[in-house]
Amino acid sequence: MRDTQSYLFPASQLGLALYMFIVGMEFRVDIVQRRLKSSIAVSVAGMVTPFVLGAGLAWILFHHTESFPKKTSLAEAMLFPGASMCITQSVRSNVRYWIASLKT
Repeated sequence: MRDTQSYLFPASQLGLALYMFIVGMEFRVDIVQRRLKSSIAVSVAGMVTPFVLGAGLAWILFHHTESFPKKTSLAEAMLFPGASMCITQSVRSNVRYWIASLKT
């Protein structure tokens, strides 16, 4: 008897491929071209701001607490929370968008 996951994984991959195909069909290049500069600015700010805040928090924790192991360098200590904050912020904004779209 096969594991359930062996059936679900191919089905999920097929669903993802179909979803990406539909998104590609609805993609409007003219809108992107008109708002290219502002969309790049928003994207960069949305990634840089949480990264800097996470790295700054790590710098404070690295110098004033014993939160990190002794073998951890400052760069490593700043990179992990900074990247974690970037990812978390991106996911949170996507969730907020989808929740708002469900309410309308």
